[in-house]
Amino acid sequence: MKRRLAFLIISIVVFKLILVITNYRFSSNYLNYALVTLVVFGGFHLFLKLRIPKWVKIVSMIVAIGGAGYVVIGAAPYIIMGTDDVELINKWNYEKYQVRLTSRMGFSGPGSYRYDINRPALFGLIYKNLDQTNVSYIGTEDCLVEFSRTNMTFDKCEVIIKKHANQR
Repeated sequence: MKRRLAFLIISIVVFKLILVITNYRFSSNYLNYALVTLVVFGGFHLFLKLRIPKWVKIVSMIVAIGGAGYVVIGAAPYIIMGTDDVELINKWNYEKYQVRLTSRMGFSGPGSYRYDINRPALFGLIYKNLDQTNVSYIGTEDCLVEFSRTNMTFDKCEVIIKKHANQR
């Protein structure tokens, strides 16, 4: 049982490292939270099953709880102020790409709109953000959205993505 749990934890950590290295992300934050929770509690369970003196376990628990408290207190201002409030306005799929238009409202100041071009993978569970562009307003009269880093243009009226040759 311990070996299977250890193998599962190591597999999850390796999978997450591969995602980080390849710049992929989970499409839902809840998947990320679930994996982190599984690794933390599974590791905690394995640690408690080790044959080490009880005082080492107690000291380790105190250090772990103190470290977690320090992280929570240090992150409190960011948690209180929050991150951007992101609302999905529209989503278009074209071949192997997905373009998302979102409304973003930060802690202060005016909101903004952003187009993201993503490449979904693994049945849509993960994605790679290829490029993004911010716009100040949403205009229905302009069909073209330019992505400068990837030299791509998204035509939202015809729902097609055009790749341009490098113009450098």
